[in-house]
Amino acid sequence: MLLSTAPSRVTLAPPVVATQLDSGRTDRDCRVRQPSGLCPPDPLCSLAMLVRGRLLDRQLAEVAARLSILLASGCGQWGESDGPARAGPEEERPPAQPDVTHHVLRLECEDFDGPWTRQAHLPRHSGTGFGVSGLLGKASSDVMTADADIPAAGKYSVWARGWEGSGEDRRWQIGVGGTFLAPTHASSNLNDFSWQRAGEVTLPAGPVELTLADAGSYYEVADAIVLATDPEYDPALDESRWLVLDQGFAAGLVLDDIVARAQSYAAAIPTPSSEAQWTERAKGLRQDVLRALGLDPLPQKTPLQANVLGHTQLEGYRIERVTFESRPGFVVTANVYVPDGAGPFPVVISPVGHWTAGKSHPVVTARGRALASLGFLTLTYDPFGQGERKVPGNSHDESPGLNLSGHTNLSLMVWDSMRALDYVLTRGDADGARIALTGASGGGLNSLFTSVADPRVHVSAPAVYVTQYEDFLATGATHCSCSHVPAVASFTDMGEIAALFAPRPQLLLDALDDPMFPTQGALKAEKQARTVYELFGAGDALRLQSFPGDHGLPKPMREAIYGFLDHHLLAGADEPLPEPELDELPASVFQCFEGGQVPATSPTVKELAKQWAEAAASELPSPDELEPEKTRNELGALLRRQPDVPVAHHVLGEVVVDGLGATRIEIEVEPGVSVPAHARLSHPGAPVVVLSDGSAAVLAGLELLRAADAAGLNALYVSPRGTGETWWYGWPTFTDGVLLGDPIAGQRAHELLQAARVARSLVGSGVPIGLLAVDEAALPGLFAQAVWQPFDAVAVGPLTSTFLDRFGVGMRLSFHVSHILNVADVPHVASLAAGRPLLLALATSSYEERYPEWASELKQSAELATELDSSDALDWLGQRLSGEHR
Repeated sequence: MLLSTAPSRVTLAPPVVATQLDSGRTDRDCRVRQPSGLCPPDPLCSLAMLVRGRLLDRQLAEVAARLSILLASGCGQWGESDGPARAGPEEERPPAQPDVTHHVLRLECEDFDGPWTRQAHLPRHSGTGFGVSGLLGKASSDVMTADADIPAAGKYSVWARGWEGSGEDRRWQIGVGGTFLAPTHASSNLNDFSWQRAGEVTLPAGPVELTLADAGSYYEVADAIVLATDPEYDPALDESRWLVLDQGFAAGLVLDDIVARAQSYAAAIPTPSSEAQWTERAKGLRQDVLRALGLDPLPQKTPLQANVLGHTQLEGYRIERVTFESRPGFVVTANVYVPDGAGPFPVVISPVGHWTAGKSHPVVTARGRALASLGFLTLTYDPFGQGERKVPGNSHDESPGLNLSGHTNLSLMVWDSMRALDYVLTRGDADGARIALTGASGGGLNSLFTSVADPRVHVSAPAVYVTQYEDFLATGATHCSCSHVPAVASFTDMGEIAALFAPRPQLLLDALDDPMFPTQGALKAEKQARTVYELFGAGDALRLQSFPGDHGLPKPMREAIYGFLDHHLLAGADEPLPEPELDELPASVFQCFEGGQVPATSPTVKELAKQWAEAAASELPSPDELEPEKTRNELGALLRRQPDVPVAHHVLGEVVVDGLGATRIEIEVEPGVSVPAHARLSHPGAPVVVLSDGSAAVLAGLELLRAADAAGLNALYVSPRGTGETWWYGWPTFTDGVLLGDPIAGQRAHELLQAARVARSLVGSGVPIGLLAVDEAALPGLFAQAVWQPFDAVAVGPLTSTFLDRFGVGMRLSFHVSHILNVADVPHVASLAAGRPLLLALATSSYEERYPEWASELKQSAELATELDSSDALDWLGQRLSGEHR
């Protein structure tokens, strides 16, 4: 790889004024947030806000940028260190003389040649990702190399950008022309990328080899390298100048907005004032919950094909090994704990939480054995992806594929529990008039929703799960997608779901130190459910019990469950019952199949998801049958963003980075939600192109803006939420959007619509507006044009050609939209967007097999490609927008 660069001087062009272009604009509140959401009374913070608002000259600009760096680290002070110098000067320097030419060369480490792993999962990386050495925690002797073209002889400062975190030794070092500099990025708990000065080298003009080497005992993360002739050049300051949003605000934007929406939805839930009022709401609410689960209508009850494969007799009870099919061929492996005697016995269906061992986990077996010794016939089974059902294709991460056709992980789990009850009631030793449900964590989730879906249940005891969605989401935890029932949090809450079980007895169990299911939410859920229980005069039938400890099902919690079930199903005293001392049993007691896995003939969740997705896709209209406005409205409803939300933009000033000037703009896409943008409007009268790639890179947009400028186009680069400065973890960003019924692809599509409106306001209504949306922004760009048509020409890609690619080559997580295949596939969306010039890069041609009639249709309505080169796409847009091909 050969890199060359023109001479550049990184400056913040004076004067920089917080210009107000929109009406009614007021001074912004300080967004350096503490947990309370309030600005800390810190004089440094106040000074930074003052300077940010009134940058009078370059020196103040330098101060403001550096104060922003300090604020990003908690308004702290720069400390001294014996290690490599960190970016962030310890004292101000005078402005550089304008007649001095300096050279800055920047190389992205992921572009080096060699065996290190290329990754992009850490926030705020630069370029397209970073290089990782010794990924398994072992130091590597392998190196990475690249060639750089030194523009002029001289002394160069060498800077390294890498990740520091977890207190581990992540040192790596840079070699220049065969000479290695001091290692950087030693042990630290920074948990972020940082720039560190590696040293100085004197170089002649011309090519030089650069080397990356592993120098630490842990795995190393090498992001970028800079060589600069200016001895006072600071790459961190370079990056900070490019930023638009206050970084405290930006870092919390996605999560804050998720929680705010959950709060808004919760506030809209009515509080019933009479039994009749609740009964009326409950009727529709139960149906809505089942519809969200994907269980409306309920699946057909096919033959169970149940088999008792053997049993182990213990003192007072036996443990049976049982299989049944909840769906045709879909084998469920179970244990039935049967008390000695003829029965009939009260029944406990006990779904398992997220324990890898499933039904054979010691906590699960202890519960089953204790209940059997107390006289309960108890069935527990392996959820898919656990125990004997832990096989490839049964991962809980298959949920996005299920969602495409409106199914969910939980719909499978609830149906397994309902079919487990069907099986138990075929036995002569089960009492169908006394049925209980209890499970912990994912089993608590299962119990909560199965108690709504199945009216045969008389007593419910969900453990360490029930909280309120606001509190559940506010943890920011990466919860399993089993919890993320599409859109359910937009119309109800867990307390109200629990209330659907009223007036039947229900015990909610909570762990006081549970980081995923907070006690404060459990208290609110119990209060919400109690309102309904009291309307029935059944307040004593509902109970919340909290226990010390972390997430789990400890013995005291299990003993509370035993007592509750004993009281309501066997008329025992209302008090905990002790769990007997239990000896350890071999795995063979619980396993249904030799080898501990279901047969390969049992379909996997992935196979079921594919089957359902293909069935949904087969019902989609052909080109002749498509009703554009109907499909456009349905698609807009799925994306859950209204087009008439006002947009505001705030011009924050000019910046020059790596020789390219741009205007920093904050776009307030909806109340409380702002995304960063950069405009380069250097071609009067020329068309404007909105640019977006969904990158997490620090200097995202720099090269796209440069390419647009070279193509003679004005440009506005925008980073939709969850990307760039507002980067947040991809899995919760996606799954939390599913739960709220507000897909991230829809949010980003709406933000591209708002960016188009801002672009028009910047250049006037008569100037054509185009869109180049690539990579993570490709599908949002196509959605925006299909639903709202804000652009005069659009180039998007690379893009999956059908959502069914989920089951083949795969597709980006953020491209999944719940129920999308009940409305449209990619060709249908493209058809809606093709009313104006459309360049569509499809990474696969699989849609041609699925929809042969759409293959010829798209070739007529759009220009198709397999790759999308940004420069070529910008030339294409320039021609269409200038009218050359109209």
